[in-house]
Amino acid sequence: MDFFVMIIKLIFGLIIIFGVCFVALNYSNKSLSKISNKRYVKVVDRMQISKDTYIVILKIGNKGMVLLTNMGHTEKLQELSLEEIENIESSKMESYENMTNIFNKLISKIKSKEDKDEK
Repeated sequence: MDFFVMIIKLIFGLIIIFGVCFVALNYSNKSLSKISNKRYVKVVDRMQISKDTYIVILKIGNKGMVLLTNMGHTEKLQELSLEEIENIESSKMESYENMTNIFNKLISKIKSKEDKDEK
């Protein structure tokens, strides 16, 4: 019986450790994004298509562009207006906030279950 209790404690401990890591990474990303928002050239988003191929959305001043990058080769696919770039940035921030809210709700549920178990 003690073995199963130890396993359950280990699982809860790992969940808490991963949660703390997630919060720390999320906090550091917000801090780093504040610093990088002051740059003239900014990578808004990047998605891996294959092993060495990425689609990159850049913001350069008031303009934006979509690039296809590969090892030793970069190709401009499309230019974006400031409004399109701002929409992309706001949707990206919205998704980060939604994920953070979901994670916080999960952590609060786990804490409330632990509090009930202790009583």
